[in-house]
Amino acid sequence: MAALKSTPLEADLGGDRMDTDFPRVSSRVSSEEGFSFVELLVVILLVAILAATATAAFLSQRGKAYTGSAKQLASEAQTAVEAIATANNGRYGEGSRSFITPSEVHAFEPAIPISASQGGGSGAWLAEARATEEGKGYELTVVSGAQPVERFTVKRLSDGTIVRSCEPKNPAAGCNGSW
Repeated sequence: MAALKSTPLEADLGGDRMDTDFPRVSSRVSSEEGFSFVELLVVILLVAILAATATAAFLSQRGKAYTGSAKQLASEAQTAVEAIATANNGRYGEGSRSFITPSEVHAFEPAIPISASQGGGSGAWLAEARATEEGKGYELTVVSGAQPVERFTVKRLSDGTIVRSCEPKNPAAGCNGSW
């Protein structure tokens, strides 16, 4: 009986042909038992660098979020104060009596927190609100939940000019002295 010849497809599927075609690969795979110490150190170093970069970026964004929340709260308080003045014939106070206090603003708009415990996740709260210039202007101060604590102030002068300031100056977080 004549010997059977195998086709290329049958040869690829058969026995130990792989060992003869790729001797370097098969011997390396069978002789290695794991990663070397240096390879593991390189991987750990790369993971540490990526983690440090991600953490720094995350903390920077967190500070900016606190700043943005405080600015938004200051704008909301400003709107509430203007509405309170509208209800009081366009005045923010009368003589020594101020219609604008943190409690009055909170009573008008309950969503505006007036203490750190009411600040919720944003941590921002309305710390000060008062009439100025004999009831023709006002001053609001919002405190952020960021560290260090930032203070955002909105002043309305008697001529209608609005002045916004913040402290301490921290350009990276969004406080350049004014906003």
